[in-house]
Amino acid sequence: MNDYFLKQQIERIEREANNDYTLIQEFGADCYPTFELQQLLGDMDFEIQRYLYYKRTFLILGASTFLWISFIFLFRNLNYTPGLYISLVLLIVSIVSAFVGMIFIKNHFKHINQLNLIESIIKEELARRRKDASIY
Repeated sequence: MNDYFLKQQIERIEREANNDYTLIQEFGADCYPTFELQQLLGDMDFEIQRYLYYKRTFLILGASTFLWISFIFLFRNLNYTPGLYISLVLLIVSIVSAFVGMIFIKNHFKHINQLNLIESIIKEELARRRKDASIY
């Protein structure tokens, strides 16, 4: 039992130590080489684009519930039962998918709020290195 908890703690420490964003935020960017800092800026841009894509997709999925509700009223007034049942199922699926998607975004992109701070830290370090290189 103690081995299990010890392994869990070790895995948590390794996971936190492998996160470059957390390390830069806590210790600064001066211990990273320039190439790696530029690569991290590119990765951050890609991650922000992915976050915005997922957020937009799940927002559209959630907003489609209004479409299904209007179809439900339409099919109910036309007494078209198969369309009514299909619209009800799609309404439930879109609501559940939107909630699951938002939970996924919240869990998967926990550090997205700190990326602006980390980006400014990296850009300041790169500007300092550029200024230092121009002195020589």
